[in-house]
Formats: sequence, C-alpha cells, structure tokens
Amino acid sequence: PDSTRGMPLGRRVRQIRRRNDYLGNDPARWRSLDELGFCWEPKRTKRSVVARAFRRYEELKMNPEAPLSDYEEILSKEDIDWNAAK
Repeated sequence: PDSTRGMPLGRRVRQIRRRNDYLGNDPARWRSLDELGFCWEPKRTKRSVVARAFRRYEELKMNPEAPLSDYEEILSKEDIDWNAAK
C-alpha cells in the first residue's frame, strides 16, 4: 500500500520480535500476526525448514551426486519447495 512506501519494514519486524513494539498487551494484535503466519523466531524456523528438507531427502533416497532436475518427474512441487511443507 502507498501508506507503507518507504517504511523500514525490516526494522519494524525486528522491533516487534525483540521488544513487542506496536503490540503491547493487546491479544488481538498478537493473534492477528499469528494468523498471518508471522515468524517469531526466524533462526529456529530456518533450522526447522532445513531439517525437514534433509528428512524428506532421506525419505526419497536421492543420489547426492545427481542434480535435482533428475528427480523432477518423481518429486511433487511441495517436495521441491521445501518451505511449502509445514
């Protein structure tokens, strides 16, 4: 939206994560961000995504030397987009 043009979004997100800025004690604001899928702990989330990717890789028993393109016929889009599988 035009009203957010130029807003330092990264800084705002950090402030929300670290200091709960803009949320206060309003449970509705917290719920709203949760419902949007706000990532409260990005490092933990990244580790979780990587761990799921490795588990899925093991399930498929892929050859680590083969390029991913060799597996496109047996992989679903969700398998290729590791982050989509929650």
